[in-house]
Amino acid sequence: MVKLGDKVQDIISGFKGIVTGKAEYLNGCVSFLVEGEVDKDGKTVNHWFDEQRLHVMGAGAFKAEPASATALRDELEAQTAQSLTTWVADKMLKMGWLPPEDAEALPERIRRIEHGASDV
Repeated sequence: MVKLGDKVQDIISGFKGIVTGKAEYLNGCVSFLVEGEVDKDGKTVNHWFDEQRLHVMGAGAFKAEPASATALRDELEAQTAQSLTTWVADKMLKMGWLPPEDAEALPERIRRIEHGASDV
């Protein structure tokens, strides 16, 4: 049985690599994406193979820790909020709505307001 991360070889073409993807179709066919060696142009060669064509040469040869979706979402939200706040401060400064001496402090003030600070 082929699993993600296994080192495999296609029994027909001899293509070798690590299984990095899996597709299950409505008709019951299961295919795996096999990432092979890097070619002479520096590009990774990969091919999809039906499960029956693959011979497992090394079970679990590669183990990847999936990134936490929550951590990625939190990081994206923080980056987006910071970028948006900086953009707003820049626009307010350019329009003359914000004195230059306050522009630098605005992102921190907005962050504090968002987190419930009452002394802002």
